[in-house]
Amino acid sequence: MSYNPSGLRKIADLGFASTGSANVWVYSSSDAHATVEGANYFFGCAFGSASSNAVGMQIGDIVIVRNISTAGTSACTLHAVSSISTSTSSPPSYHPVLHATISAASS
Repeated sequence: MSYNPSGLRKIADLGFASTGSANVWVYSSSDAHATVEGANYFFGCAFGSASSNAVGMQIGDIVIVRNISTAGTSACTLHAVSSISTSTSSPPSYHPVLHATISAASS
């Protein structure tokens, strides 16, 4: 599957001005964690993105991923936004679509 904007919700702004980022997000999806951790999965979600998905994700933000599965393998994992990038499908560079990638979960 792919990123579903209705599954992402900002739940806190921690206000750590010195780090430049301080948001906590929850993302609920039936996608496997390996899929959610894929490069640019959060398509157009980054701060400054020229996309309808732009929610302001920044490097260092915390993302709690809730995998909702009917197969009995549901789980929650903790991640951080590890990179922001653009793709060749973006509009011209003066107004790019910016994607967020999260770190792999640890056990």
